[in-house]
Amino acid sequence: MTARPLLRRSFPPSLPSSYIARTLQLPTITSTHERLAALVGRWRGHEERSASPWAAGGRADATLDFHLAAGKFVLVEDYASRRDGQPDLSGHGVFSVDPGTGDVLWHWFDSIGFPAAEPARGGWKDECLVLERSSSRGTNRTTWSLEGGELHQIVEFRPPGADELTVLVHGRYTRDA
Repeated sequence: MTARPLLRRSFPPSLPSSYIARTLQLPTITSTHERLAALVGRWRGHEERSASPWAAGGRADATLDFHLAAGKFVLVEDYASRRDGQPDLSGHGVFSVDPGTGDVLWHWFDSIGFPAAEPARGGWKDECLVLERSSSRGTNRTTWSLEGGELHQIVEFRPPGADELTVLVHGRYTRDA
């Protein structure tokens, strides 16, 4: 078998400047990114949980670590909780801003193990960040708010066929010094 010569092209290929000017509108840091950055830091606190198919009800201690990444376009969250001094749930979240809509997107992965097929989507309503995602398992709404030096997180859930959301988790956290 005879080897065929590789095509010779300039690399990187040149694009006409008129094309670049028309089509390449790079995102910029917005006020939504800046509001997300207010969460940066390590937060510790406790959560009150309702029993669910995924976790037992009761109290858990939790740590949330937030840091900026990717040129400050992304907020990364690492979550860990403990019950009775033992590791419980853990998770990893990635927040970004859709440059087309301005919506906040939240990709969430956790030790419960369901894949994040679609991100939660939403935005700021007054002083609360409200994000919602639906799947075949139901609808999840997570709300964050900063109140008097505390970070509050409320996780609500509505199973398929139900009319109302039910609070699964209410967490209160303070920032480490």
